[in-house]
Amino acid sequence: SSDVCSSDLGHRAPAVIATNSRAVFYQGTFNLSDSVAITAGARYTEEEKRGHAETYNASSFRGLAIPDADPLLAGISAALFQIYDHEFDEERTTHQFIPAVNVEWTKSEDSMFYMSYSEGFKSGGFNSTDSQLPLFTVDGPQANIPGPGFEYDDENAESIEIGGKHTLMDGAMTLNWAMYDSLYKNQQVSTFVGLGFVVTNAASTSIKGLEVDLQWQATDHLRLGANIALNDGAYDDFPGAGCTAQQASDLAGGGTSSGTCTAQFAADGTQIGISQNLAGAQVGTDYNGALSAVYTRPVLGGLIWSTGVDISFTDGYWMTGDRDPIDYEEGFTKTNIRTGLVGENWSAMLYGKNI
Repeated sequence: SSDVCSSDLGHRAPAVIATNSRAVFYQGTFNLSDSVAITAGARYTEEEKRGHAETYNASSFRGLAIPDADPLLAGISAALFQIYDHEFDEERTTHQFIPAVNVEWTKSEDSMFYMSYSEGFKSGGFNSTDSQLPLFTVDGPQANIPGPGFEYDDENAESIEIGGKHTLMDGAMTLNWAMYDSLYKNQQVSTFVGLGFVVTNAASTSIKGLEVDLQWQATDHLRLGANIALNDGAYDDFPGAGCTAQQASDLAGGGTSSGTCTAQFAADGTQIGISQNLAGAQVGTDYNGALSAVYTRPVLGGLIWSTGVDISFTDGYWMTGDRDPIDYEEGFTKTNIRTGLVGENWSAMLYGKNI
């Protein structure tokens, strides 16, 4: 029995052995007038991925992980650790057609507006956690057939954007802004499962927002900058979300605060029980941005003294896909400073990060 209790689990985590990608694309610009231009293009991509994973229950002999030849010990070990011998060799293929179109209106030498529509994708793949369960049938575990959760699907996105780029105050100020509305289908969401992360697909996610960037040469020596992003993102539908750690712990302890969620992602991405739907749950931060100031002045010998400060800030956000309260990062601010001398091809600076 000591062999079983001290069993090593010899394994190689899933890895993409090879990725073959082929694509063809075209883009062209047509000037409708002296001030209006339209740019359109498309890209077609084919991608093939191969994933390999193998795990064997093993008895430890002088530190070597040797697959267990005793079927009884192997069965006991598998039942104890919920890890079954398997070897997967899987392939997946992606075919994606991606269009894009952009209309620009150059109102003047100092002002340009644009509107664009574009699509994009992030290819699917294989989860590389320490353990993957094989498919279970009436004949038992199928060592060469992966169970649900080993593979996840492509993520697709559609986005509409309206924006402008402007030069103001006789060139002393630049202002860039953009409003966007994006829809993600089968969004890839990463969820922590104890010893690693499992990627699953949320049904759909909507994100819209506003980004503004401002740079101003306030004086001959002082340059100021500011940018901010306002974001409104939420899952439209995410019916396969796992329970939070608190819900799972309460369920194991016989509590009731877990509500209707009785499922947790296993190490192989599968779920047992009733999962929760995170429809309406926040995605991303509500806002983030930065402020900056740089002061420069010539000094003796042609050197330049430069001093700068930048402040970045963000609202709170969730670090994992299950929206567990213990994984919520509160909003914070970071301040960096630097000062020193700048020569023709050298600089000597004193700086502090996150002071």
